[in-house]
Amino acid sequence: MIPWTPIPWSANHATVVFMPLNEEMALLVTKHSDLLIETHIPQCLLDLSAHVHGYRGVIAAWGKGDYSGHMSLVSFPGFDLYEYARSSYERLKTDQARFLGH
Repeated sequence: MIPWTPIPWSANHATVVFMPLNEEMALLVTKHSDLLIETHIPQCLLDLSAHVHGYRGVIAAWGKGDYSGHMSLVSFPGFDLYEYARSSYERLKTDQARFLGH
């Protein structure tokens, strides 16, 4: 039996696993920004977009063999994004119940 060992961080992992998910999230925000509750774009969504665009540059450099960079200039807004999604969903469900008379 081969012992389990964790897979080390690699450019391939970031490119194949994380970046497609990040791109999809950024695309959803861009394509459906008309569904936002706010009249402005929340900071966590701006940070998400900046994070994704930052990684595009890093990944482009990797494609040319330059592995000197390994991070986007803007960190992924994980907790803030989660809190925003959670609170927005709760607000939506509350408003929906009120409109339906529940």
